[in-house]
Amino acid sequence: MFSLTTASAVVIAFCIAMTRAQVINLNCYGDLHMQVRNAPVGAELVGSTGCTFTLSRAVKIMKPLRIRNFRAQLRPGLGNTAAIVISSRGVQLIDFELIGNKHTVSFEDRESLLRINAGGFSIVSGAFVNSSRDGITVVPARSTRTAINAGSIRNIYGYGVERDVVAINSRHGLVTSKIYISGVEVYDSAQKGAVEVADGCQWIHVQDVFCERCFYVVSIQDHIPRWAEDDPESQMQANHHIRFYNIRGRDLMYGVISETSPIGHSDIIFSSLAFSDCRQAVYLRYLNSVSVRFLRIERPKTGSPLVLAEACNRVSLSNAVFRNSTHRGIAIATNDCTELYVGSVVLERDTQFWAGLRVEVAPSFIGIPVTAAYNRFDAARNGEIIQRFSG
Repeated sequence: MFSLTTASAVVIAFCIAMTRAQVINLNCYGDLHMQVRNAPVGAELVGSTGCTFTLSRAVKIMKPLRIRNFRAQLRPGLGNTAAIVISSRGVQLIDFELIGNKHTVSFEDRESLLRINAGGFSIVSGAFVNSSRDGITVVPARSTRTAINAGSIRNIYGYGVERDVVAINSRHGLVTSKIYISGVEVYDSAQKGAVEVADGCQWIHVQDVFCERCFYVVSIQDHIPRWAEDDPESQMQANHHIRFYNIRGRDLMYGVISETSPIGHSDIIFSSLAFSDCRQAVYLRYLNSVSVRFLRIERPKTGSPLVLAEACNRVSLSNAVFRNSTHRGIAIATNDCTELYVGSVVLERDTQFWAGLRVEVAPSFIGIPVTAAYNRFDAARNGEIIQRFSG
């Protein structure tokens, strides 16, 4: 099973190898790309306080290096250009800030600030500001035909990033796996959110994420057009063994969302979730073996189902508390889900829901085994939680 130890083994090995690496002080007035290119394998490059590199081209890292304590910004109007591209295993970026130029490039010319095309990386204590696309994009490169295996992303701050601050993707039939993400704090990503896992990733661990004024906090996605859902190549975009722990946010459209197709996404866990001032806390679609547990929702913006699962198989929803809601809607709803378990749900006295749970089965599901189990439904206010089946 995937763990922090597994994901970080390669990174730790490189850290040990670099403990006696040559240390090079970066020249603030020099070309950062050339300084990185000319550094010997395994060197440690150190920036200086108060120095900001202005980039007119991407800094390409094609060898194991450690780079720390630096700040760089993209030149205004420079499109289709990442600030940094990592194409080698064993790269470490520590204590840095990357600043984008999203207000000066067109939609067609947007690009992520940091693009990672190789595994064995360690990204620690990085800030990403005003990116025209993602903050960090982890994705295999078509040119190398190499999958991405093992990597660590920790203590990340994002502000005003146009899309996701951290986007983990598989691509070109190449799987991205065993990535550990911990400590992501994000503000004002109105189009996307903090972390996206998409297109065929496996064994991804995400924990300790906070998002404010974003579209969502975390998302599972694929990018398959409906006409291609039965294509064998499309099945490769199914995500498996994805874990989200301690996910929090406020002033959101969604807390957790799955923008997925029916191609077999499976073994997904969301645990220790807390959302306030959101339109919908959890939206799940086309997921198999999915668990949502230890959920807290306060001050929702609407009365629509705050937790909604559609066309999911083997669904478990447990230990949920709803607080401070004046909307007369539904707390939890499921549509066309099989093997459903819902338990330990509390509607506090300051909520106004007319139904705690609604279960709907479409006529097309007649003849398909649909089971539902309920355990410990608690209504803290007067009255009972309503359980409804409709077809």
